Amino acid sequence: MAFPLATSFSPTFEDVPSPKYMPSPPSSPATPPGAGDEQGKKDDKGRRLLLHQNPSYQENLRIRQRNLLSTLDHLDAKLEPLLDVDTGKAIAGFPETLRDIDKLGYDEGVRILKAVGESDVHGDEYDVLYHVRRWAATRPTENEMPGEGEGSPEDKKTTM
Repeated sequence: MAFPLATSFSPTFEDVPSPKYMPSPPSSPATPPGAGDEQGKKDDKGRRLLLHQNPSYQENLRIRQRNLLSTLDHLDAKLEPLLDVDTGKAIAGFPETLRDIDKLGYDEGVRILKAVGESDVHGDEYDVLYHVRRWAATRPTENEMPGEGEGSPEDKKTTM
């Protein structure tokens, strides 16, 4: 039995590696259950806020945008430190420039990611520093912006 000669190569899904996507923003509470009553932002009824409702998380999205704009032309521009989602204060030891992120160690990177609300921190040092760099000065993705996207209440408001 003769097999036809392949004139072109068309990869199958098994041949193409899947791209590495960033996880969606966590919708879990900023403070895990049982972490103590003093930690975590709470609403007026005493319930823990979800991350996308947390004012510090929302401010971090604005800080990321400002950091991106300041570092577009100059990599050594000073970064505005991100806020800890539980305390609302600037994260201690936050890198001053994008180049300083490369000087961080694994444990420092994990500490920063947990402070901004990343609940699933895994991978090697390169992966962790990539996530820190992404948090420090990149434009938030559409699914990280509160109140945007399909089906949000803002989309349903119409004037007639």
